[in-house]
Amino acid sequence: MSRFTNILAAMLLATTVPASAAADDVTVYTTVTRVGKDAADSPVVGRSLTLFHAGKVYDWMEDFDEVVIFEPIHDRFVIMNGDTYIAARVEFSELHQFLNVARHEAEKYLQELSVSDDRADRRRAAALEFQLQPKFEERYEPTLNRLQLAGDTLSYNVETARIEDAQVIRQYLVYADWACRLNYVLHPHSMYPASRVALNASLMEKGLLPTSVELRTQIDEEEVVLRASHKFQWELQPSDKTHINFWERLLDSDKIEWVSFHEYQQQLFSESVARD
Repeated sequence: MSRFTNILAAMLLATTVPASAAADDVTVYTTVTRVGKDAADSPVVGRSLTLFHAGKVYDWMEDFDEVVIFEPIHDRFVIMNGDTYIAARVEFSELHQFLNVARHEAEKYLQELSVSDDRADRRRAAALEFQLQPKFEERYEPTLNRLQLAGDTLSYNVETARIEDAQVIRQYLVYADWACRLNYVLHPHSMYPASRVALNASLMEKGLLPTSVELRTQIDEEEVVLRASHKFQWELQPSDKTHINFWERLLDSDKIEWVSFHEYQQQLFSESVARD
């Protein structure tokens, strides 16, 4: 599987949703599959556990033993790797700076591609331009709880659920916005977050939670389809509370080496290259 496919899966990281839910404690189990022609050709490419508790969000990728903690009251993320015992903080303002620089560089690259006569370069230019300025044709079918955003190079097909508590919806989608921005900054060569932010805005406007998000896009000549299935629960299990207590104690311990966000990025990239 290509590194880009793994990155798309990170950006995505059917359930029955009750009529109401407590806004404080929410658990979300996410499974990402690469959709093939049949079930045997649809491998799982990512799993995560996301815990909303006491004003924070804890997102755990067990395969990499990495936890990302969203702290909106402090306008920041805390990232910790349980294998290497390193951790970093990144402020929201710092993320915006990274995104602005990345957009500037992408626009320069887009100018280079746009003057090329090569067919592959023109395809890349179209895909990159869409990432920076996504334009979707939207279709919502309320009786089927289905939302579709169709674009020239990227499309979403989303199964949704409606709940009465608007705070839960806002809590989840605000986190999803910031998470896709962080994923873009953490993972080199990933997809610019504007398209996912546009999807989240549409969900927010309609008061919907996504229970399944299917992303369809072209990578060079290959069409890639990824599906993220979200299972929501409206309380934390004892094991979830154990995880949170463990992470918080570990962050306060002498075992953790605090590094700059740039240093954390460098180590993450080195590990990614080693795995490939």
